Amino acid sequence: PAAPVLSWYIYEGSPVNLSWTGGTEGYFDHFYLSRSLGSDITTTQHGYQDRSVIVRSSGYYTATYKVKAVDIYDQSSAWSNVKSTKVDLAKMLADGSMIQVVPESYGLSGNYPNPFNPVTTIRYDLPEASRVNLAVYDLTGREVMSWQQQEQPGFKQVVWNGTDRSGRPVPTGVYIYRLVAISTESDQRFTESRKMVLMK
Repeated sequence: PAAPVLSWYIYEGSPVNLSWTGGTEGYFDHFYLSRSLGSDITTTQHGYQDRSVIVRSSGYYTATYKVKAVDIYDQSSAWSNVKSTKVDLAKMLADGSMIQVVPESYGLSGNYPNPFNPVTTIRYDLPEASRVNLAVYDLTGREVMSWQQQEQPGFKQVVWNGTDRSGRPVPTGVYIYRLVAISTESDQRFTESRKMVLMK
């Protein structure tokens, strides 16, 4: 396939919005997008919104993007043109040359897989250091498992193996998981619940 042509739409205080044209000639299969601030992604779409990077005109870090097309034989086109911008991450932690990208806001994602048997992953987002309480309840409201800890900002996950606090397997059924996160940096408090299905 021919090299895609990369363009974007960026403005102060918003995520980087990328789009590209071309690269679908022949036996096209997918695009490979390289990001300097974050892991690379593959997609069949002609665009991507990088919500982990927020554009700030006074930023100190440079976010760079390029994309190439890949065919069904795993042969790649040349890289597209390169797009770069100075950014200031909404929040960040630095350790030497390592930058940790953190989310803009609190969030609780749907568990995956769902339904599950017997292991599933629960993901949540913390924009600030927070006291976290993540609990699993059955439909009677009984708490069957919970995790409490102080956490730094970032994209977090907990793996649940379908057991209670005593290590006993719980029965097939619908369960509710609930996240309560209280910021230790501001007055933010986040609470959200979701359903999941254990199917044996």
